[in-house]
Amino acid sequence: SDIAMYHSKTIGKNTFSFYRKDIETEKKEINIRKLETKFESIFNNIPIGILLLNKNKKIEFLNNRATEILSLEKDDIIQKDIFEIFDLKDLENKIDEFFEKKLNSFYYEIEYLKSEKEKIYLRINFYNFTDEDLKIDYYLTTIEDITREKLLNHDLRRERELLSNILNNIEAIVTIEDLNGDLLYINKKGLEILECSENEAIGKNWVDFFTPENYKEKMRNFYKDLKEGKIEEFRIHINSIKTKYLGIVFFFNVW
Repeated sequence: SDIAMYHSKTIGKNTFSFYRKDIETEKKEINIRKLETKFESIFNNIPIGILLLNKNKKIEFLNNRATEILSLEKDDIIQKDIFEIFDLKDLENKIDEFFEKKLNSFYYEIEYLKSEKEKIYLRINFYNFTDEDLKIDYYLTTIEDITREKLLNHDLRRERELLSNILNNIEAIVTIEDLNGDLLYINKKGLEILECSENEAIGKNWVDFFTPENYKEKMRNFYKDLKEGKIEEFRIHINSIKTKYLGIVFFFNVW
């Protein structure tokens, strides 16, 4: 600033203005570098993998999480075609449509061989990446390791199938109802006794559709007490239901 002041006195005000603009430009560049550093830190520490693809479907940039998920070094991925990294043969036509701008985004789940002994499941998302003029120069791809989610869903599905088989082989009615008495589940034997299909039964109110008139008030009071927490945890209750052809059938409820 002293030099600028000296020149402004000896050469003229335009020189001072030049030095002042130069200092302001330098400050802006410093702020931009700080923002770039901050963005790079966020980009590399985000918990999902990110790949930046060019128009030729080659990977130009990726974050640290992507290398961790894929168990590859950045040098082994940069400038590689996406089909060289992932087995996407079944998606070739869809990916072509995406790069031809016929699709804005889509996702797919694949198996990925992380090593000879480890197979994982990935969810890959494809997004268009536009600049200020809304021109698509790059394509953003995110990858997530969903192995745990897949395995949990698989175990849950097996447990549901096992429970369903057990309940459907019980020679008694088994139902699940909400606090209003609306039917949420009924086993195979229950449908046989009620003489109706699952679609006809689910969602129906037990009192309104399956309880004889002379028992309805008693059952409504029961559900009222249940809502208010007045019912004991285990209780045997004689109930009755009406069916299409058998009339009234008496049975025991265990609550």
